[in-house]
Amino acid sequence: MFFVRTVMLLALVASAAGAQTIVLPAVPYEWKHGANPDQVYLYRNGVQIGGYDYAEGYYRPYDAAADAWGAVTAAPVPPPAKHVFGLDEAKLTPGTGYVHHGPGGPKEITRDQALATIKKKIVDDSRKCRITVIGPGALRQKVLDDLAKAPGLSTWAIMRGYDPGHWAMTGAGFVTKGSPTIYCQAPDGRVLHRQDDYDGGAEALLQALRKAKESYDPKKDPDLRQTIKPAGPVPVGGYLVALVMGACGSSIFLKRKGA
Repeated sequence: MFFVRTVMLLALVASAAGAQTIVLPAVPYEWKHGANPDQVYLYRNGVQIGGYDYAEGYYRPYDAAADAWGAVTAAPVPPPAKHVFGLDEAKLTPGTGYVHHGPGGPKEITRDQALATIKKKIVDDSRKCRITVIGPGALRQKVLDDLAKAPGLSTWAIMRGYDPGHWAMTGAGFVTKGSPTIYCQAPDGRVLHRQDDYDGGAEALLQALRKAKESYDPKKDPDLRQTIKPAGPVPVGGYLVALVMGACGSSIFLKRKGA
């Protein structure tokens, strides 16, 4: 991204009648980023005339004709704010913080809690079903709390809750207008059950989830990377048998036709 600055040069010329302001033609300055994210280069009329180093905090003029850098000095125009590639600094939370994304959604935790969580043995849940609750905070939390009390549910499924406007939900194909919307998905993402309300409460939902679990057979999970392999070459013996049988058939056909 280029940052263009224009400087209007003003000259005060003293005269007998008093001070007079003369506006000279604008001189366009343009900052350009290079391969080094810690540096930015200043151009004037398309020619590089200097560079600014963010890490060291100084500007040095550059003579393109002589290919030489000058001594540290003030830049003719202020350099742009440092550009952090791939990161919108305006959306960063000020200061240091720790957030744990659990079944009840994101929750702020302390540094000690974060370290303790990292040190725990990581459980492989890649073969578990996914239960996703999408809806407003209070209603969503009610469903998650009910599911957390269900005996044995956590042994075969993991639960997550999201606000309808959460980035993980928008644009991903999920229905988000339920009250709430509840999904049960196989580990490969296939939908086993979906409901857009909480009618019947926890009992009705758990019955549906049990049916979804019974209908899921991991042995039938398709591997979409697999392709139909082409048939192998026919053995030479097979060709000979086919030729002999074809020749015999032709001979019989000719004899019958001749008769």
